[in-house]
Amino acid sequence: MQIIRIKSIDITHVKNVGNGHIEFDNYDKENGNHHIIGIYGQNGSGKSTVITALRLIQRLLAGRSYASQNQPLMDFYDFKPSIQVGKLYASVEVIFEFFEAETKIYDVAYKAKISSLNHLEETLTYKDINRDKKIKTTVDFDESKKHEVFTPSVRIKDFDIEKNAFVDFIVEKELARNQHTSMLFRDKFVNKLTNHIQDNSFVDIIKRLNIYAKEHLFIIENARNAQAVQNILLPIGLNVFTDSGEQKYTDNGFFDINVGNQRQMKYLNEGIAKINIVMRAIVPDFSIKVVVLGQVPDPFGNAMTQYRLDGNRDGMQFPLSLESDGIKKI
Repeated sequence: MQIIRIKSIDITHVKNVGNGHIEFDNYDKENGNHHIIGIYGQNGSGKSTVITALRLIQRLLAGRSYASQNQPLMDFYDFKPSIQVGKLYASVEVIFEFFEAETKIYDVAYKAKISSLNHLEETLTYKDINRDKKIKTTVDFDESKKHEVFTPSVRIKDFDIEKNAFVDFIVEKELARNQHTSMLFRDKFVNKLTNHIQDNSFVDIIKRLNIYAKEHLFIIENARNAQAVQNILLPIGLNVFTDSGEQKYTDNGFFDINVGNQRQMKYLNEGIAKINIVMRAIVPDFSIKVVVLGQVPDPFGNAMTQYRLDGNRDGMQFPLSLESDGIKKI
């Protein structure tokens, strides 16, 4: 039986995580190998960020888009908002272990780096346990290098790629750039591997990871349960009342962009200041910030302030809409 397990994940500049590393212990002496991994931790500890990172890797390995353009509504996805505010890129690297029955045959590392301009760089390295003593850099794909298929060039020689295949690979690379997908795991690219690349280990790894992402990698997100969906679509607004009971302000602060007039902004800032007193007591070093994006007119020509609510944690800032469900519920 063929098995692929996730050994570890490294996350950089994704949501509320600047640099994070998690090892998944898939084996213990008493019970043997594990096939299901659960993640637990306190509110704001980064659980949702790990799921976001794994979801990105799943989509890339399955040949699906990581950006919202040209996608059907049911497959809408956009990773870009998960990049930390002010950072030029975010990256996720996952280490996989490949097994035949209980015998390990490959160590594989796949890294995806997405810039704030939605450019993708991906690197795949592997070690064939039965043949190689060292891990090889198999492919370093950068979509901005239009006239190169893979780097480093020495690996192209190792692959023994047929000359007439380069045109096909350049075309696939351009399509991947335009459609915001991985080049390595595009369906057409995967289908061409057997005919054009002589490195059997590389071909085997690409095909196995592609099938794994499509058929065997299940990521259960509590953000999709009824309560979380309600929080996202119908979140609790900020309500301010006068002594006489008159309601002065209510709005949806979880959307990326909100608008308010001068009076509403005054009440908003006052309310957020009070909320932060409670938030710091529950989640140390966490606070909410009102970020002014600019001025826009309402339908009657009155000046309105466009703003976004950001979360601040340990010196890092990111849209509150990307925070964990636990923080939103608090």
